[in-house]
Amino acid sequence: MKIKVFLLRFSVVFLLLSTSLYSKKVDIFFQQKIPMRDGIKLSADLYINPSMNAPVPVLFVMTPYTSDGVHTDAMFYAENGYNVVVADCRGRGNSEGDFIPFENEGKDGYDICQWIASQSWCNGKIGMFGGSYLGMAQWLAIKENPPALRTAIPVATVCPGIDFPKQNNIFYSYDIQWLVFTYGKTSNAKAFGDEKFWNRIYMEHFLNIIPYNELDLISGVKSNVYQKWLKHPTFDDYYRNILPSKEDFAKINIPLLKITGHFDDDQPGTMYYYRNFMEYGNNDAKNKCYLIIGPWNHGGTRRPAKNYMNMTFGDNSILDILKIHLQWFDYTLKNGSLPDFLKNKVACYEMGSDEWKFASKIDDLSNSKKIFYLHSENGKANDIVNSGKLNSDKPDKEEPDSYIYNPLDTNYSSFKIENQSTEYAWRSPTEAIYPDRLVYHTPVLKKDLVFTGNAKFITYISADVTDTDFEGILYEVLPDGSCNYLTSTIMRARYRNSLSTEELLKPDEIYKIEFKNFHFTSRKLKKGSRIRLVFGALNSPLFQKNYNSGTDVSFETKKNAKVANIKLYHDKNYPSYLELPVYE
Repeated sequence: MKIKVFLLRFSVVFLLLSTSLYSKKVDIFFQQKIPMRDGIKLSADLYINPSMNAPVPVLFVMTPYTSDGVHTDAMFYAENGYNVVVADCRGRGNSEGDFIPFENEGKDGYDICQWIASQSWCNGKIGMFGGSYLGMAQWLAIKENPPALRTAIPVATVCPGIDFPKQNNIFYSYDIQWLVFTYGKTSNAKAFGDEKFWNRIYMEHFLNIIPYNELDLISGVKSNVYQKWLKHPTFDDYYRNILPSKEDFAKINIPLLKITGHFDDDQPGTMYYYRNFMEYGNNDAKNKCYLIIGPWNHGGTRRPAKNYMNMTFGDNSILDILKIHLQWFDYTLKNGSLPDFLKNKVACYEMGSDEWKFASKIDDLSNSKKIFYLHSENGKANDIVNSGKLNSDKPDKEEPDSYIYNPLDTNYSSFKIENQSTEYAWRSPTEAIYPDRLVYHTPVLKKDLVFTGNAKFITYISADVTDTDFEGILYEVLPDGSCNYLTSTIMRARYRNSLSTEELLKPDEIYKIEFKNFHFTSRKLKKGSRIRLVFGALNSPLFQKNYNSGTDVSFETKKNAKVANIKLYHDKNYPSYLELPVYE
């Protein structure tokens, strides 16, 4: 009798365990071939829930990282009322053709949507999801206006020519790392993620002053794509033809949920799509557009964490992203309720107070501006201790500040990256201690100051070279001397007025140069802290190096190098200043 009772109890426990350990039934059909208009067949994995007797909405994603990488999310959606299609981009995974980044996702996305809509298990409604390159694939498919596509959630979205493979027309060293990730048919994830290997490559390239166009060779792969990108140093028709035009944005009429982070390297891309859509889209579509900006880096937009660098945020910073996605799809594809979290069209996490702020428009998150003019004593602002000043007083007679950037001097690179994350190293407070930098501080804040939006730095600058690169970084300096990274920007001088047209500098002529591309951020700066501005040369292993010659930077060598003497003016005629959007 005791044995029977034990077996009965064991059976109940096993049944409970099996219920939790095993998913609801989902049938997976691997490597299904979907024909494109040109005869190429793309491979897709289908996740079909047979318990749903009638056709249902289908969620669709295109990935260059092979379909297996989306398996977990696909299972989640399939277990919660959707059929799912995960397609390998053309030339990747098990798909036919050649992978040429950016160029085929739009038309291929349209053709896949058409194929999905014709299947017996689809009710004619399709939604798209995914982040980074997968987010970009959504926008390029949306551009083609497939009839069955009813909604999308582009997250941390790559924007070709805006934030990848370059930012403000300055190419990344990371470009070749990503091209190795997507080289051939396989994912190459282990090689891609080997930070020690890539740090060595970046430092070898940097310290040995190797031309940027040879970075692919020292990385072990000859990349035609890499060399093709270098032929388009400006934001030209190559990129414009890939992205939605004003007319394309005006035709979009589906609900969209966009997600990015304060520290997301693809935030400029997300904001490009968002701001163009809000400017050129029709009113009905704009009323169905939502945006979430969290305290996250690129990966955190899909897997939120409450820590970044030395900063810790509230527990409320860790959103259940998949739950919000599911609620959004239920809302847009099944006439469900709007996700509980979306209390208004824009949700922005305010660091410092650790609160989510909501507004109907992104620009309503601030209501005023604070102007801080630059000052220094006798033109000296190169010392972190005896720095220049930022305050509300307009300057009168003051000497310009100056620094020297020698592209052949690698002793004081922006940082050494052998033993730390490249992302953190770039934003480290040690940026302020190098000699090719100028440093400015505000007085101690007498009360809390909420800084939300895109900072602007309006400068008057002269250089004795025809071109050079700049970077500007903002920090909050706490009373104990520690720093919170706030935001940053980079600029190539020849593109100071336009990313589409270069204008070389005339040596020693004073130019008004406006730095308007700081990342969007939001933080309550605490009473007793100060704001630090660090400005100087972009001299980093993580970026294409400018040798200041005014020729094509990708092909410059040490023979082209010119030492740049830079002057930053702040006087009555040239009042340089920092502008912060604030909420008071």
